[in-house]
Amino acid sequence: MNRLSGLPRGFGSLPALEVLDLTYNNLNQASLPGNFFYLTTLRGLYLSDNDFEALPAEIGKLTKLQIVSTRGVCW
Repeated sequence: MNRLSGLPRGFGSLPALEVLDLTYNNLNQASLPGNFFYLTTLRGLYLSDNDFEALPAEIGKLTKLQIVSTRGVCW
């Protein structure tokens, strides 16, 4: 449990990142910096148990994404 409420802007400059587990935080759609969606090698994104009300439309830019986990998110 990290309880992060935001991510640093530098997340978009991790060109080889394939899996990102952000489970058990206080993140929501506003917590993701704009350059987050430049993670073009991302294959797995784990957002379970956060405060998302919806996934941002920009998630479609992550063209290699195969797994998105949102377990425990109250839609």
